[in-house]
Amino acid sequence: MKKLFLFFTLFIFTIVSAQTKYETLTITNYDSILKKLDSENQNEIYNLNINDFKQLVSKSAKPFTLVYTYAWWCGPCRKKLPQVLEFKNKHQNKVELLILTGEKNPSKYLYMTNKEFNTKYNILFPTFNISDEISTKSKKKFHNFIQTIVPGHSDYGTGLSLNLLIDNKTSEVLYASFTEIETTDSIFSKLNSFISNN
Repeated sequence: MKKLFLFFTLFIFTIVSAQTKYETLTITNYDSILKKLDSENQNEIYNLNINDFKQLVSKSAKPFTLVYTYAWWCGPCRKKLPQVLEFKNKHQNKVELLILTGEKNPSKYLYMTNKEFNTKYNILFPTFNISDEISTKSKKKFHNFIQTIVPGHSDYGTGLSLNLLIDNKTSEVLYASFTEIETTDSIFSKLNSFISNN
């Protein structure tokens, strides 16, 4: 009986969660968002277009921005996210972290992403969802956004679980990971090297 009750409760929760949609917030002040990125408050997902991205990079007081592309349904993304967060904490005075998702807005997938960020990963700072103006299809959205930042980058059509390190003064991309052909250890070794040597 106890197992049946537990199953029923989980079933109801799944149905309710599937119906709940999350809608991204609009960025109205870049300085405010940058301050929130350093605070331990709560995760809110903001809509991000190319101009917003460029403004956040150029206005950051930190020397670098690390971009990480994530989807809650992507196994490699979920596996690497704790290491990305550890990297952020290790270099918090030097690196701005922008976690990008590419879900339709509003959607139940954004709801599930936000829930997972808050409960599983304890992400208590803003994250960003690539604007639907780029595309309404998730993989195309990631691909088009990455190609705007790093033209010709070979993301194998998914654009997921990528790390991009940007010099905030010049907006130059210093490093763009090739997740399909580099190990996670190699990626973080290179990222650490860039931070240490600049």
